[in-house]
Amino acid sequence: MSAGKGTAAKRWTLYCNPIGGTYPDPAAACSRLLKLRTIFAPSPVHIMCPMIMADASSYIVSGTFLGQKVHETIPDGGCFLSKWHELRAIFN
Repeated sequence: MSAGKGTAAKRWTLYCNPIGGTYPDPAAACSRLLKLRTIFAPSPVHIMCPMIMADASSYIVSGTFLGQKVHETIPDGGCFLSKWHELRAIFN
């Protein structure tokens, strides 16, 4: 996670099969993340999004999720607001 003002960035790895990585509780994170089967699905196009950017924080996700390659930057706001809150509930 890249940090907002006054906060240091954090970096974790997470593996769910088998469970492991550097995240402090990989079993809990995997359990919660695997319930969000569409969290990294492409966002719909031509939709209106809130122009709210809470701060400069973002999640940078890179790897494989449910067999699909993922490389996505998810900022705290705009069209990514719901994804941000879902990930924050898991990783904070």
